[in-house]
Amino acid sequence: MTTIEIAQRIDAYLRRFEKDDNTKIYYGPLAYASGGWVIISYVRYHPRTSLRKQDAERYLAWLDAGNTGRHFEAFRDDAP
Repeated sequence: MTTIEIAQRIDAYLRRFEKDDNTKIYYGPLAYASGGWVIISYVRYHPRTSLRKQDAERYLAWLDAGNTGRHFEAFRDDAP
């Protein structure tokens, strides 16, 4: 999977989370590819985070498994 495809799928999750009343931490979220990186923002006016492709894939797999949250939650030792 390319970084563009990964970013598009993560972006779809983030936009869905923004519309969910149970997830209040998202405002104007986005994810996009830039070279070998996936850039993520959860709140429009907060700084963006750059993930290497491997980390973005890990985050996407965590989201695909039914989890909701930000990338660093997927990287915790106790993450499902």
